[in-house]
Amino acid sequence: MKRFTYNRMVTVIFALVFFIVLSLFLMFNETGEGRGHWWISLAAASGAVLAMYRFVLFWLSDGRQAYRSFWTYIVTGTIVALYATAVLGEIVLFWLIGKTPLSSYTYIHLITAAVAAIGVIITRMIGRSMKENELDTKESQQLFRLLQSKLMAIRSDLEDLEQEQYVELRRLMAELEEQAKYSDPVSHASLAYQEENMLWQAEELQRWVDGLNKNPERLESDATPRLLISRIRSDLKKRNEQLLHLK
Repeated sequence: MKRFTYNRMVTVIFALVFFIVLSLFLMFNETGEGRGHWWISLAAASGAVLAMYRFVLFWLSDGRQAYRSFWTYIVTGTIVALYATAVLGEIVLFWLIGKTPLSSYTYIHLITAAVAAIGVIITRMIGRSMKENELDTKESQQLFRLLQSKLMAIRSDLEDLEQEQYVELRRLMAELEEQAKYSDPVSHASLAYQEENMLWQAEELQRWVDGLNKNPERLESDATPRLLISRIRSDLKKRNEQLLHLK
């Protein structure tokens, strides 16, 4: 509701700005040869006002996201402000003072608008790419924290099994959980596959441990848990080494 109110206020403000711009042009209405310059100038000034209006609405529509990509909006706003300033300067210098030929005057405004549009598009592309990388990093971080939680749960389940035959397995699991605990949780998007694979192995290990209550003798004949722990430790070591190089 508050955002809708802000949008309406911004719309009213820029409608008044456009009305002022239009009034100024009507006050200096040209006839004859200067008519073409008048129309081009009016179109350029209207475009500058519209660009500023769209930028402000764009800022308001993104809400909190605007502050997370603050530099993108600062650069975009700077480009829009420079474009508006350039339009005003071109109107004064090339029309009111310089009396530049209509064709040249038209191309000047078109080139200015094109340069501004290219700058905004490039800025938005970079901002979107950074936002996607940030989201990938957050997802990867959540994935690794899930792995840490899973390993902690498996260790806790093994601690509840007091039989002597589980001593060695508890020791191996404690070492793995300790290794994961002190690993950097802030991951990298390129490591997502490795972390998903480790999480899958941890889930397999969890299912195996859950089955010990039904069949305690499995530990004597099945090397699965030790193999899974060994693989996870090896993958975790590789992951941590690659993460150091990436950072």
